[in-house]
Amino acid sequence: AILTSDLGLTPSNRGDVVLVPIPALTGDRRREMVRLLKAEAERAKVSIRAGRRDAIDMIGAIDDVSEDDVHRGKKEVQERVDAAVKRVDVAANEKEAEILKGP
Repeated sequence: AILTSDLGLTPSNRGDVVLVPIPALTGDRRREMVRLLKAEAERAKVSIRAGRRDAIDMIGAIDDVSEDDVHRGKKEVQERVDAAVKRVDVAANEKEAEILKGP
């Protein structure tokens, strides 16, 4: 799995131990990791937005609920989505700074 993971790591089997040497990060590798980080952050935000769509659909499907309650529910969902997207952005920015800073 490590060989096929596209991480640039080559494990070696020493009988009862598998060693995975991790090389020092170069500038190019750091930039590649940041690119992967941004892709994962975008995937997380897409997933959050998909959850928003599902939640809004469920709210709309509820019978015997006033229009005001539906509106409040949709507003609450959007506020939570905005907060979750902001947390993803903050975490990604912090991790990017950490990756680029180096040891």
